[in-house]
Amino acid sequence: MKPLLSEILRPQTLADLVLQENIRSLLERVVESRSIQNLLFYGKPGIGKTSACRILLRELNADYYEINGSFNHGDKLMLGHIEGFASTCSLYGGPKICFIDEADHMSKDVQGSLRYIIERASDNTRFLLTANEIKRLTPAIHSRCHPICFDISPTRAREVVEMVIGRYEQKLKDNGYAYDSKRLREIVCAYFPDLRRVANQIEWELGLQEQTCEFKLGDVAKKT
Repeated sequence: MKPLLSEILRPQTLADLVLQENIRSLLERVVESRSIQNLLFYGKPGIGKTSACRILLRELNADYYEINGSFNHGDKLMLGHIEGFASTCSLYGGPKICFIDEADHMSKDVQGSLRYIIERASDNTRFLLTANEIKRLTPAIHSRCHPICFDISPTRAREVVEMVIGRYEQKLKDNGYAYDSKRLREIVCAYFPDLRRVANQIEWELGLQEQTCEFKLGDVAKKT
């Protein structure tokens, strides 16, 4: 089974991320110093928050635990997993990080308990959170994490769109995909800044192209 195009196009390095330059510099300093505080990445869906977290975890060679805030097997179970990880020492010597993706989906009760866990584990574990809607997080969580907005300012939108188009063209070419440059530009401009949706639309259209090609080849085989 082929990997999803959204995974092929997913940023693999800090340089691949669609970021304001001051944010990129901050994250590069985190990697260089190997010292991280509790961070909260927020902004529109598909802009690269989750990718940025995973790149940081990889670059820091972190001992980490990842969980999604929409985890629906019970609040107590979720908190048990988080607290169990945060309360133990690293087995690998690297920084110990609890990564909570889509943290804005956590209930208020979970957020209230998480505040206590973050405080109690401060000597041992850092927390890395993402959120689409920062207003859904409690002030107590806000105050314990340094917030970083991933949204692109309108003044940089055109520049970033061109950067994304160039990177996607190269990625598609490197992975053997033939794709119309004009159509790629149309899709990026239509769905930006939701890069996940851009990738899904490209993948959908490439799938239709393959089906059409197989259909035509099947017709030729029948005629011969």
